[in-house]
Amino acid sequence: MSQEHPLPLAGKVALITGSSQGIGRAIAQRLAQAGADIVINYRSNSAAAAEAKASIEELGRRCIAVQADVSKEKM
Repeated sequence: MSQEHPLPLAGKVALITGSSQGIGRAIAQRLAQAGADIVINYRSNSAAAAEAKASIEELGRRCIAVQADVSKEKM
């Protein structure tokens, strides 16, 4: 008998900075696997962001990619 396990982050949205590649991308993937919809933040590599977005959407999650440099505060 198989029990269905609900996704713990279903209905939540996660914004991960630097999530187009490396550790940030791995975190975004893991959160998507747990049911979260994802906002990918990237600074300059739009191709990597598009790849990350596609891989998250393949999991059945909603995903958008937003270009922004969050390392500097504007006043």
